[in-house]
Amino acid sequence: MADLNEMVRSTMRLVSSEMLARGVAVQLRLSRDPLTVNADVRQLQQVLLNLVINAADAMADEDTRRLTIATGLGDGDRRVLSVSDTGPGLPEGLRDSPFKPFATSKAQGMGLGLSISQSIAERHGGTLRVASSTSEGARVELALPAP
Repeated sequence: MADLNEMVRSTMRLVSSEMLARGVAVQLRLSRDPLTVNADVRQLQQVLLNLVINAADAMADEDTRRLTIATGLGDGDRRVLSVSDTGPGLPEGLRDSPFKPFATSKAQGMGLGLSISQSIAERHGGTLRVASSTSEGARVELALPAP
């Protein structure tokens, strides 16, 4: 068992100096109540790290670099973690299949982060989806079942 809120806090402590160095303002909007999930916390941290690094990379050329991480309850008592950024949104070529292995728009990327993250979500009975991708940024949501 793991608390989604505590996982977010501990993961963001790991990358706070990198976000600061990249000029990314991080805003946490976490549920007031614990959001318990039956999951391997290290694997969930990997998902969050992938999403956070992708967002920071996407905002590299933006004047405003804001990352918002939120948790809450979704449909059917699912626990939802969302990561939103102020980047340019997903590139046109990735919008239809962002989770396809080796699909990337980064010169140094391998295109495996989202694919691996989706696999982790599915192994935990959850889903990972791009909730929105506009010129004002992208939002990715991880939804996990209640224990």
